[in-house]
Amino acid sequence: MAELAAFLISTLLKIIGVVFHFRVGWFVGVVVMEALFGLIAYGTMYLRQRTPIPWRFSGRLALVLLRQSWPLFLGAFAVIVYMKIDQVMVLSLAGSHAAGIYAAAARVSELTYFLPLIVFSSIFPAMTTLRKTNFNGYVSKLQMLLSAMTLSAYAGGLLLTLCASFVISVLYGPEYADAAIILSVHIWALIWICQGLIGHIYILNEKLTRYALIKDAISAGINILLNLILIPRCGGLGAAIATFIAYSFAAFWGNALFPPLRPLFRLQLDSLRLKGLYTKLKKLPANER
Repeated sequence: MAELAAFLISTLLKIIGVVFHFRVGWFVGVVVMEALFGLIAYGTMYLRQRTPIPWRFSGRLALVLLRQSWPLFLGAFAVIVYMKIDQVMVLSLAGSHAAGIYAAAARVSELTYFLPLIVFSSIFPAMTTLRKTNFNGYVSKLQMLLSAMTLSAYAGGLLLTLCASFVISVLYGPEYADAAIILSVHIWALIWICQGLIGHIYILNEKLTRYALIKDAISAGINILLNLILIPRCGGLGAAIATFIAYSFAAFWGNALFPPLRPLFRLQLDSLRLKGLYTKLKKLPANER
């Protein structure tokens, strides 16, 4: 709820900025302040509890958290590279017109990423608790989550692929018509966003964050290399293809390289064929289907 509140506030402020033609500094400020909005929302919900949990500092626990999380700090920089470097490289290699077309398609595609992010934020604490009490149930739930999120990605990808021209026309106008084909490719990266975020539950709970750092660093390199090859030949469409491949390595294929991550890779492989969902649906009473 806190994350969703922060997202809605920042989105509203961005819309206000667009409507009233505010300078770019307004939007930069909103992006920077979004984290603060989230902290305020967390604080508000904490204070609304009838019996707030008392705060106390633990130096030992702080050191443990720092030791476990430093790969995530470094990995965040690699994620920024492979998620945003494509727009910079399109501008550099194909010009401002191609960069504008690509950015329009990428923005529509990235709007869908909020759903898996909200699912991850909301379900992670419960999954961590379940792992401590029932490991087999935890793995089963993780499989179901992966399959369910993959199904939603399939549905979202298919819908936007079929409606790409209409969506681009409504949002940007006919002068951005070339963005439709880019959107119809870029949107399929949503599969790997879902796989990566739900898979991160496993990585965090098993304390395998150093492998996530290695995967993210390799993915950044793959994205840059493919952009150098594909953008001069295909423009923004090449960048969309590079993004899809780089995301797939970070979220999926990279897990096959490291033995500790191969159990997660097998779960993800099964989820691509939606393992467990059909069986679960058959077990539901007719009035709940």
